[in-house]
Amino acid sequence: MATYVVTGATGFLGSAVIEAFRKRGDQLIVASRQRPPEHELDWLHFDLRDHGTFAALIEARPKGIVHLAWSSTPAIADRDVTADLATNVGGTVALLQHLADIPETVVVFASSGGTVYGPADTLPIPESHALRPISFYGRGKASAEHYGSLFRARDGLDFRVARISNPYGASQSQAKLQGAVPIFARKIIAGEEIVIWGDGGIVRDYLHVEDAAAGLLSVLDLQRQPAEHVPVYNLGSRIGTTLLELIELLGDIVGRKPKVVFQTERSFDVRANILDTSKVLRDTGWGPNISLKAGLTQTVKRLYEELDRAR
Repeated sequence: MATYVVTGATGFLGSAVIEAFRKRGDQLIVASRQRPPEHELDWLHFDLRDHGTFAALIEARPKGIVHLAWSSTPAIADRDVTADLATNVGGTVALLQHLADIPETVVVFASSGGTVYGPADTLPIPESHALRPISFYGRGKASAEHYGSLFRARDGLDFRVARISNPYGASQSQAKLQGAVPIFARKIIAGEEIVIWGDGGIVRDYLHVEDAAAGLLSVLDLQRQPAEHVPVYNLGSRIGTTLLELIELLGDIVGRKPKVVFQTERSFDVRANILDTSKVLRDTGWGPNISLKAGLTQTVKRLYEELDRAR
């Protein structure tokens, strides 16, 4: 049985990827800073800041790796650029350098389709669009892509890129200040004010985390391609939703009118981002199965369940 590794597996997206692998019956190794709550999973201590933790991962010689480990968000990266560069970009490059010793291993890098393109020339955005990120977070993700491409061309590392739009789901963390859906939903439920940066007209492409996980595995399962061609795929819904539309949808589901406060827009927020996913559909057959309304309804339901358990 083939063995796969997920780095950053205890995070929001990582938990969904683990579940997707488990449903397939694959042998899985979880690589993260902390041991996951599911004790039956094989676990390796992994930290992008400690390159010594990479050795055990290399020794496992997995068939494939889904690299999710990345400690920052756009807001966090903007506040501490040096730490973001050293930990996330530097750590990812060091990991890829180690993985170049086992080029037969497939490496799928979870990039950010929501930030690497920057202001779009056309919507929806194809993979061929120039990378012009306006945030340090997006610049870091784009830099990691470029380094991976070089390791692929120079060393034959089977490096692949999945540019994910805006994944959402009930288990997203508010502590990282990322994830409009759960943050907005919790505030509507609690009757608290929602702070919007700008006029609420920012357009985003929301993808349910279960669909994102399935998309990552579809890229992982692709047949190997010539080293000079880096497989790059957008993973998104191909549907744009403004922040105000999102808030209105959540308010309808919760059954309460949201309270919205507008603040000055942030410099690192792209005005509109919708991904063209025709390439991944053509090459893998992948497409999202969960509509935004269904996903938001599921998210709100789970949030209510979490609140009930906390009482």
